[in-house]
Amino acid sequence: MLPPPMKAVDIPQANNLDQIREVVHAVAAGAVTREAVQEATALSARHVAYHVHAARILGWLDVKGTKYELSLAATALLDTEPGTKEELQAMQAALTASPAVQALAPKLLSGQRPAVTDLADRIARVGKLAPATALRRAQTFLAWRDRVLGAPTPVDAPAAAPSADGVPMPHLWRLRVTDFLGLARLDLHLPTLAMVHGPAGAGRTSLAEALRLLFGIGSGLTLGELLGERRNVSGAVEWSGLVGGPSLAVHKGAPSFALEVELRSERNEPCTLQVEVAVPPGADPYLVREEMTVGNPARVVYAGPDDDSDAPETHARVRKSADGDALGPRVPVLRDQPLLTQIAAAANAPRHVREDAARAVQILSNIRTFRPDPNTLRQPGRPGPLFLGPRGEGFPSALEVALQNEAVHAALIARWADVLDRTPRGFTLLRDPMGRIIPHEVLDDAWALPAPAWSDTALVLAAATTIFATTAPHQVLVWDDADAYLPPEILVELLEDAESRGGPQVILLVRHAHTAQALAAHRAGTLERA
Repeated sequence: MLPPPMKAVDIPQANNLDQIREVVHAVAAGAVTREAVQEATALSARHVAYHVHAARILGWLDVKGTKYELSLAATALLDTEPGTKEELQAMQAALTASPAVQALAPKLLSGQRPAVTDLADRIARVGKLAPATALRRAQTFLAWRDRVLGAPTPVDAPAAAPSADGVPMPHLWRLRVTDFLGLARLDLHLPTLAMVHGPAGAGRTSLAEALRLLFGIGSGLTLGELLGERRNVSGAVEWSGLVGGPSLAVHKGAPSFALEVELRSERNEPCTLQVEVAVPPGADPYLVREEMTVGNPARVVYAGPDDDSDAPETHARVRKSADGDALGPRVPVLRDQPLLTQIAAAANAPRHVREDAARAVQILSNIRTFRPDPNTLRQPGRPGPLFLGPRGEGFPSALEVALQNEAVHAALIARWADVLDRTPRGFTLLRDPMGRIIPHEVLDDAWALPAPAWSDTALVLAAATTIFATTAPHQVLVWDDADAYLPPEILVELLEDAESRGGPQVILLVRHAHTAQALAAHRAGTLERA
């Protein structure tokens, strides 16, 4: 049973609980106005409002006119140290006690992570929000859950379907690209363990960006965010967009680009998603067409937009019945973002349509892309970013997973010691005063040397082992420039470790022919050239 309707203003939109805590701490230190909090935290005025709003919903702040006051519940939070179990317990208590959280996401902290589509559907109905807005607010709640309970486990996503010989079926089965970045045409089969090699200018980066774009589509980004950038509520870049930005998204002046990906879910049923996006010079990108088909023979799940106007709001057609191919109801959608996540969250779409779309969302949103850049890895980042981007931006989120899971943490420390030829006691993960996680090497005299002081090779190796250790079997790992800093024998060891854990699907993009030859020789019978 749904609670009474809520005002949109009572639905939070600040994703990061650590930054919300910083705002509460600023108020405790005497910053009791928006301007004072802005100065103390370096947040924009708009983002201060978002974080104060979230802190109020969580019971940590009261707003009296233009002044902010600490509530009694804030004491329980501020009495804890960042990154401790006590802090997590205080955050969990605040989520449980919040009337807004219980009304909008009553099972948020239950054993199984709520599906983002189900949560968005409830928020849309209770808060009277548009599906796309409700989806973003649902992601806020899930970010809170992941912060206090840890990142999702493989149980929360589809397992790899076994093939006839018992080998896990790859989640990404085939990719076709037309007029995207440096690729005029590409038709690529993707096995469970794939290798693509070629020198600079051969299209490796374009391929990596196409795969990363699929992740963005599954994450509900708008087209402007996909091709440009997305910033979180604190103003930090959360999604860095395409290499070169929107102006270079199409190949040699083509009017549009198209991606077609065939997916395989736990049902081992083919699902094909086709997306075409127009990128007019000097104007916003817009969706030309999108269609999703499932099954063999294929049946259309949805298709749209169903008109060629330039209005921001349009409609898509969804399948009329679960076992038929006829298109039925018209579902309102926005033309400035792909339809997939909109259909998955559309309250007026048939349940079977939403479920098919949700399965595709799960697969695409589990693509992780890693392109090692030592300069980026040397910069400590905040834990919990949504995206593991092509320049290592997600290294802190991988470390967060390792820090919260004792088994993963211990295995990672041992792995670092092995590959860097040190003793396991010589490594640890430490938080700085801002709560950011930095790997350290502990020296004989008990001084800790932070990872930014490591050599390029050591730092990339530490990052790569972290990424592999925290990438679950249900995920897809795209590793661009895999041989930029590491020799083939190390790559082989990492792949063997990943296989021993039962996954994930790995797509290696390497630049040197000798690396490809060495990998193929080491992995004969397992490693396929895509």
